[in-house]
Amino acid sequence: MRQLVLSHVGTDFDGLASMVLAQKLYPGSHLVFPGRQSPGVKEFYDLHKRHFPAMMPKDALSRKPDRLIVVDTRTPSRLGEFRQWVHDSEVELYIYDHHPPTAESVRGDQEWVEPVGAAATLLIERCRERNIPIEKEVASLGLIAIHEETGSFRYNATTPRDLEAAAYLMNCGANLEVVGEFLKDPLTDAQRDLLEEFFKTGKVYKGAAGSLYVAHAKRGRSVFGVGCLASRILELEGSDAVCAILEIEGEGTNIAARAGTDAFDMAAWMGRYGGGGHKRAASASRLTLSGEELARELGEMVGQGQSTILTAADLMSSDLFTVSLDCSVQSAYSELLARGYQAAVVVDQQGELQGLVGRTDLTRALDHDLGHAPARSVMTHKVVSVNHDDSLDTVRRVVVERHVGSLPVLQEGKLVGIVTRTDLLRELYQNEEEQNWYRTGGGPKLGLNEVEEPYLSRLQTAARLATEKKVHLYVVGGFVRDFLLGRPSGDLDLVVEGDAILLARALREELGGKLVAHEKYMTATLKFSEHDKLDLASARREVYVRPAALPEVAQSKLKADLYRRDFTINALALRLSDSLEATVIDFFGGRQDLDTKKIRVLHNHSFLDDPTRILRAVRFEQRLGFSIEPHTSQLMRAALEADVFRMARPERLAEEIRLSMAEADPVKVLTRLQKLRIFRALHPELKFEPKQQVRTERAIEFMRSYPDLVPKHQRWLVPLNLIHMELSPRGVEELEERFGWSSFQWPCPVDELLRLLTRQDPRPSAVAAALDELPPVQIAVLSGLANHPVFDERIDHYLKKTRGMSPLISGQDILAAGIPQGPQVAIWKKRAYQAQRDVEFQDRAGAMAWLDKALATRTAP
Repeated sequence: MRQLVLSHVGTDFDGLASMVLAQKLYPGSHLVFPGRQSPGVKEFYDLHKRHFPAMMPKDALSRKPDRLIVVDTRTPSRLGEFRQWVHDSEVELYIYDHHPPTAESVRGDQEWVEPVGAAATLLIERCRERNIPIEKEVASLGLIAIHEETGSFRYNATTPRDLEAAAYLMNCGANLEVVGEFLKDPLTDAQRDLLEEFFKTGKVYKGAAGSLYVAHAKRGRSVFGVGCLASRILELEGSDAVCAILEIEGEGTNIAARAGTDAFDMAAWMGRYGGGGHKRAASASRLTLSGEELARELGEMVGQGQSTILTAADLMSSDLFTVSLDCSVQSAYSELLARGYQAAVVVDQQGELQGLVGRTDLTRALDHDLGHAPARSVMTHKVVSVNHDDSLDTVRRVVVERHVGSLPVLQEGKLVGIVTRTDLLRELYQNEEEQNWYRTGGGPKLGLNEVEEPYLSRLQTAARLATEKKVHLYVVGGFVRDFLLGRPSGDLDLVVEGDAILLARALREELGGKLVAHEKYMTATLKFSEHDKLDLASARREVYVRPAALPEVAQSKLKADLYRRDFTINALALRLSDSLEATVIDFFGGRQDLDTKKIRVLHNHSFLDDPTRILRAVRFEQRLGFSIEPHTSQLMRAALEADVFRMARPERLAEEIRLSMAEADPVKVLTRLQKLRIFRALHPELKFEPKQQVRTERAIEFMRSYPDLVPKHQRWLVPLNLIHMELSPRGVEELEERFGWSSFQWPCPVDELLRLLTRQDPRPSAVAAALDELPPVQIAVLSGLANHPVFDERIDHYLKKTRGMSPLISGQDILAAGIPQGPQVAIWKKRAYQAQRDVEFQDRAGAMAWLDKALATRTAP
């Protein structure tokens, strides 16, 4: 079915938001703009077009649709050329609108027309009813639409439903910084009067940080929305920052500060007056100074609020993919696909920038059987680029105005990196993640001085050495995840944007340990003991040339290093300073997934690149009490259907299975592996059904009762052997050959052991003798197999009384009693130990009396 979703010509934010939400309600439908968009909408859409692409009008008009979904209008004349289908009986017309009817209004085959403040509210309600997830980009767009249509909930048309819809979007992750960036508030009469006075009294001050516009006014009572006026002045005046000062009679003086660049840290400026806020939006209130006095002070402060401005160099990836002028279309496409890039930079033999070729261009060439042609034949020759020191605002403006998705970055004419639209969006939405984290007790700056030893000393030393060597040092992976969750972690991994092996050598000089370096993979390990180590790696990227293959490794930036990891919650990093003040780095929404307790892969090829991640997903899900999010579950099922384990290295699969069985509660992990049919995908006979589950639970409870019996590093063998017992001889043989597993060799059949320990009435010495033959792991396996109170009593007696009992009668005692040197001594010694275990005597005196009596009667041993 061909479905088109459109709004009115001159599409505003309510129209755009309603279109995007309607597409969620009607999967497979196409967005189309019937004409121009309002300026703010155009800017927003140009930045976000990859998230919700629209069909070109000429393509949409080329064929009659089956269904036309019209939002935010019922007036055909506002639909441009698409009005031809409004009255067509062969085209279903669906309408979502909140405007009162007019003489031109049409009726739809189905329509949702209600008097709410925004059309988007109607669609948000329907998405919510159907449990359709709303991403943070869409939520931000919807919140902009509701604010714009309701005058930020001040217009009479506003309903409680609009407020509920806005609250729901906030829960979906709507970003208020983004909303503020694109929202243009209407002005009241009082605000217009105040704005005019601000323009009359305003003065521009210039300094090292840029230009600051300072204006002041005085009123008898407060005027709402001075911050909005400051934003309006910032937009109209073109200065880098604005301070709007309002002195209110009897109440004091207030300042609203806004900045267009990071050169002015307005939160720090307002902090001097007891206020605060964000870097680009802050305020201070109820000051005793007059408006004129504050204006003079602020003018003098210009240049003092300078801070580091984010530039293209901060955002770019220096690990850009380049192809030569002679590279074929097929080769360029294969490399782009393998690396997950959208575009490649084309360079000549001297490395000079010649053009840019995108995946779409290459795909079209392949569709025309031009895989052999040089990639330069379809490249863009007039490449739009930016300089490495261009500000983020400049980069963003270029992306919007020039309609480009990838921007090469030049330094003194030389190609040094690339910035993509995705990079810009990630930076734009990064503030939202920080704000969410504030609400849950974390923040972008964390102190690591409370970390337990030995990790604290290692972090302090590594941070100091990294500062001395002028390299960026990061803590990554599980340590960061567990630290943010408040969980203990015994796994410390460090990443260096530079030479990790060089830093590892310096660390060895101060911390000791054995250094193991892997030059090929740019990693190093400091081993302090068998189970205590510190891993370091150079920031690197990995390219999987085929599914489940070992990756090719190349040095890169932190972002690329984190992108190669398994899940978003494990792709977090802490950037260390020498004072152990750490900045949270989150490129992929890991903190949000920690908040919502989700396991999410970073990209769609994750399980194909590394099938062991399927096992890890389940392990982390059960360990942390999280859930695997739906899209990741779909990818997992698709990988299992593709029999991806067949391509995985057996030793890596075996290690992941071992880790699953070594979890604190392996039953939860193994039960989940069974439910998701992962065990069956590993081997047809491998299973963890209720019988194995009950047995494993008993064995685990047994090991908890006797925590010193089975060493921690061997406990995983218990569930493994309980699973092994249900395999056929052929299954055991196949799994042993594939994974190196082998079942225990029992000194006598297990059934015979269980019969002895449960059904007969043996002497304690007989029980002890049988159990003495078993390693601790086998005793734990027996505890899982047995389900009998007598077994529990006898095992408890053995472990607490007879196991490891020190003999009260020695060989010397037997020799001294008259037994000649020879085999009889050992026989009598064994007989005495059995008697001691059977409680025929309990102390030294009783032991000697027993020996004298036994020897006197010469009872045959």
